[in-house]
Amino acid sequence: MEPLLLLREANRRGESVVLEGDNIVFKGSNKSFPRNYPTAYYPSRGREKQPYTLEVIWFLFQHADRSFREYVAECVRAGVNRVQIIDSRDLIAFLRGEVETCAGLKVSSEAEESQSEKRSFSLPEGPRKKDLDASIREALNQEHEQQTISSLLASKERHFKHLVEEIKKLRKESKEQNTAPKTEEKSSKKQQLDPRGDRYSIREDMFYRENIGAEVDELGIDPSGRFGLSSANSGTSYNDTSATKETSMSNVQRASNKESVSKKPKTSLTPIIVVPSGYSSIINIINAPEFLENGRFIPWQSLKAKGMTNVSWSVKIKHVSSTSQVPVEYQIINNTSRLTTEDWKRVCAVVCSGAQWQFKGWPYPGTAELFAEIRGFYFYYDDEQVDPNVRGWVVKCLPISRNKRHLDYSVALEFWKTLEAHIKARKPYLRV
Repeated sequence: MEPLLLLREANRRGESVVLEGDNIVFKGSNKSFPRNYPTAYYPSRGREKQPYTLEVIWFLFQHADRSFREYVAECVRAGVNRVQIIDSRDLIAFLRGEVETCAGLKVSSEAEESQSEKRSFSLPEGPRKKDLDASIREALNQEHEQQTISSLLASKERHFKHLVEEIKKLRKESKEQNTAPKTEEKSSKKQQLDPRGDRYSIREDMFYRENIGAEVDELGIDPSGRFGLSSANSGTSYNDTSATKETSMSNVQRASNKESVSKKPKTSLTPIIVVPSGYSSIINIINAPEFLENGRFIPWQSLKAKGMTNVSWSVKIKHVSSTSQVPVEYQIINNTSRLTTEDWKRVCAVVCSGAQWQFKGWPYPGTAELFAEIRGFYFYYDDEQVDPNVRGWVVKCLPISRNKRHLDYSVALEFWKTLEAHIKARKPYLRV
């Protein structure tokens, strides 16, 4: 199968594609190709007989989120040939599945030739079967049949039971909302009935509502009672007094119920950012608040030397949203063992240290599922290489200069821009 199609399929499934030695390995399909393997994508300018190699296209897709100038700098640093700017946008859109084909992709003729070769060698007759070249047999064994939409939908691992349950839940809630106004109308009609048969009771309710600003029941007043008269003078019986007491008790109970409802804790929608717990990363709980909130990077070694060591596991910062222009509160933590199931729904970003054990105990089966739900970031000094483990992850790599402090703000701005886009796409229920 064409490596470009494998790379496109791996991105759609969230599978990792890494460089191991001189081979590029597709972890999901257990296939590998040499790094200089020629692909079916030809440059728009220059000699068409020299297509882009698999390493060049893979390196471009690893830096798809960065600007073209930063990508060229990374190519020079890594010693990899770059893709022409006129081809980069179409190629990235094709690998992301946004378009079905592009101008530089010339796979039709090669595919027909390969299919004709397959037909000519798949069913050899007589002694020709023994004379097949070993390389041709190996190429035929490495062929991977592309899955169709029907086969993917028929997979046992994919089911839509949760969607059916959500639809049933929404229908039930809509029915309850439709029946609620009818119940309120009936209760309001019952409240308008005067137990004394006094035709002025409705006007008394209107008086309290319009002139005092509250209902009669909320004020604890019994309109059927009398003012300042004892039972002996007024002729009121013991039954009337007990009825008044019961009415006042019901008002107190109703008020206490309102207070208990108002005291119920509200679910927090504050986004959570996880940073490394140790000192293996240049960003941790010591210097992360200053960098993310004010855009100023201070090495944690300098802050630790000044005595800033007793830092809580959780720190709250504020960031002005680019959409609403309102300060939004974020929570930075370095200990995920204290998070509940509801807290994990608020985790929107993680600063990676490069070690796999950082994600031990997290509620995700692998890094592909983790970084699909939580946006990953990796900070490193611009004069150092990216950690080899990080190259195989779908994370945003952000370089920080050791001496040029005026560049810190642009790096922090790129962090917030990427994070807000991720929250809107994957976690729209959070404040942003």
